[in-house]
Amino acid sequence: MFQSDNKQNSLGTILAPEIDIKGDINVSGNIMVYGKVYGNITASGTVNTAKGSIIEGCVNSQSAFISGEIKGDVNVENKIVLGPSCQLNGNIKATIITIEEGAKFDGMCSMLNANAAQVKKLTPPANNIGTAKSTISKSNVSCLYIISIYNCFGWNWLLSIS
Repeated sequence: MFQSDNKQNSLGTILAPEIDIKGDINVSGNIMVYGKVYGNITASGTVNTAKGSIIEGCVNSQSAFISGEIKGDVNVENKIVLGPSCQLNGNIKATIITIEEGAKFDGMCSMLNANAAQVKKLTPPANNIGTAKSTISKSNVSCLYIISIYNCFGWNWLLSIS
């Protein structure tokens, strides 16, 4: 009678501090890790890790809030938060990445695009990366510089300064 069909806010699975798991974990829903996991974690919901927890393996989930130690890659479809006590040695793929003050992160970030169907990726021209072109008007008063910049996320940005 008082049960809800809303599985999104459910507590999910809790791994206590005294638990050590050697092997992969697959969870339908959320998981809270206080203990140690020596394997990969795949969750259809949120992965939370507490201060003092250790994961040696990859984490795949909808979202993640990391306060413990992870040695492995983290692939998140939505948002990841690296808390102040987080130690992450691995790469991140997520739509939203938040790194709080005090978090330790050693790896690379890849930002996933939530609106991939609506945004067209620009490709860099063959030999024009980092070059500038100028067009000077006949009066020699104004200049327009168009600079093509290819940044670390693989996007080609156009910057115009007049």
